[in-house]
Amino acid sequence: MKKVLFATTNKNKIVRLKNFLRDTDLEIISLSDLNYKIDEPEEIGKNPIEIAQNKASYYWENLVDKVPVIAQDDTIEFLGVPELKSPRLSIKSPVIKMYGEFNDANAILFYTNLARKYGGRVSMRFNYGFGFCVDNKITGEGAWLDCVLVEDVSKVITPGYFLTAIIKVKLNEKENFYSEMNNDDQFEIDSDLARAVKKLLLRK
Repeated sequence: MKKVLFATTNKNKIVRLKNFLRDTDLEIISLSDLNYKIDEPEEIGKNPIEIAQNKASYYWENLVDKVPVIAQDDTIEFLGVPELKSPRLSIKSPVIKMYGEFNDANAILFYTNLARKYGGRVSMRFNYGFGFCVDNKITGEGAWLDCVLVEDVSKVITPGYFLTAIIKVKLNEKENFYSEMNNDDQFEIDSDLARAVKKLLLRK
């Protein structure tokens, strides 16, 4: 079995990545599985792929026992709203600017108010970047997920993954909160992310 380090401590991201790869024999470990701490790197890059590549390279260089490293970054892009057209490299910064602190409650308040400002629904796209580093060789791949930001809040709020409770995605012609979907539905919705990750990790 091939072991790969996913450069995160976010349990929700780890569960999601493992779901992408559930039909492979890859063993995914995280930064939490290391018996030492690696300080977080500065986010450097003009887009999610560049940022993720730099993260992957940084963590690979700082590993005591070298294993392949995959890292992730993402931006959100609001569609059909001219003043919000440009992708946002930071999901957290506008929340901090408005409320002085980033937490799930403040983030949900900020983004549901944004949806309410534009009629309760704003078409949105996640632009994902994945970086992969092994033996100092760095590759990257992008992916996307279209959804709708809404003013309503799901009854299922996953700590540290607030956006899943205020976005809806369409599956089989029906919209659902991402946080309320089961693993099989999420696996189908995340097909482009799974494609990108597998392209990097299963490359011969």
